[in-house]
Amino acid sequence: MKKQLVCALLLGAMLLTSCAQKVEDMEETTAATGETTVTVAKETEKTVSTLSLITDGKCTFTITRSEEASSAMVSNTKALHKNLQKFTSSKATIGTDWTRKDAEVDNSKPEILVGVTNRRATQELLADLPPHSYGIRVTEDKVVIVGTSENMTAYGLYAFESQFLLNKEYAGAGYLNLPVGTEVIHTSESLDQRESILRSTHPIAAYVTNDRNLSERNGFTAAQGAATDGTYFYNVLKKKEGNVETDILVKSKVSDFSEVAVSAEMPLDHANDMTYDSKRNLLVIPNMLGKIITRIDPETLTVVSEVDAPLPGTPWAIAYNATRDCYVVAAGGRLCITDENFVPKTSFPTVSSSKKQVGQGMDADDEFIYMPLSPDSSEGGNKYNVIMVYDWNGNFVREVPLELTIETETILHFEDEYYMNFNISGGGRVSDLHFAVVYS
Repeated sequence: MKKQLVCALLLGAMLLTSCAQKVEDMEETTAATGETTVTVAKETEKTVSTLSLITDGKCTFTITRSEEASSAMVSNTKALHKNLQKFTSSKATIGTDWTRKDAEVDNSKPEILVGVTNRRATQELLADLPPHSYGIRVTEDKVVIVGTSENMTAYGLYAFESQFLLNKEYAGAGYLNLPVGTEVIHTSESLDQRESILRSTHPIAAYVTNDRNLSERNGFTAAQGAATDGTYFYNVLKKKEGNVETDILVKSKVSDFSEVAVSAEMPLDHANDMTYDSKRNLLVIPNMLGKIITRIDPETLTVVSEVDAPLPGTPWAIAYNATRDCYVVAAGGRLCITDENFVPKTSFPTVSSSKKQVGQGMDADDEFIYMPLSPDSSEGGNKYNVIMVYDWNGNFVREVPLELTIETETILHFEDEYYMNFNISGGGRVSDLHFAVVYS
């Protein structure tokens, strides 16, 4: 790949347009970050052939995504379809790369390939991309737009729009013509990081994959708080009989979600959230009985101590951050940054979502504090989940949609793996959580 970039820079002026037109290479380098964008039209003859995708308003191609595409990639593909129609006044079709198991992949169709597909052109471009990159490549019958992550693919779609769909040389009412051999590669590790995604000026969304279902046990049916230490998940299940609420803790392996242990019944009074204190090796639960916070031994799943915390209200969500060695506790309409004994050091008010929501649990990493809110079925409520994101200075960063209607309980993470804990009929569910830039 380095050889390819060096050669591109040395070639000087190369063809980057249709048959009789010439423009110089586009090359941009940011010294501070080392990010480089190179656009190349590979010259094989004196002229460059053209891939005509739309001629006189007639489309000759299909927009193709993976049959196994995530909800984010499905949304991005639909947005490309919408914008192609907007900029060319022509309507394309959308398809997937589905192929029968006993059949060969058809690589002959004219297509715009979005994201990772089973097409040879996609795999060849992916093989040429460094980590944290997106690429756009035009071949004799394909336009390939793909990144090394779904986030980078979304940035590739924005680049395709800005460099080609909005360029009258290539696109306009009734036409879309791209020079064969055109290639755009952009590498940026910073763009691919969670902090950049959450602070992006583009729309972003959350989505989940890899669902793990937790079954009810002896009448304990309602999922509450959850936490992880990287090796195990710890999930609270609640049982309510009359006005009495009791809880159990279920310990499962992260690797395969197999059950390791189940605690005895504990009076945790709703146990709305839970976090793992890695410095003290404790599970910590706001039990919503007055201002009591309960500490539990993750090895024995028994209560170690209870603290009557000096908080501004009943605690209902909690998160521990090891880097700062502090807790964040939601209580009394505020997020309180506390010491190990839950004494507030600073606090700031929570922000209401754009529509009515029900507050649930909390998580915190080194950059952000995450508060998931669940659908509110009342009038004016939001039917979908959202995640409210704050920084550690108390600034509200953004509201991230999660288009699911099931009840979220909390977010949990270990290192770079993030999870969402849900309450579902007959138990709970732990799913992998992702944040993605959305092409729109």
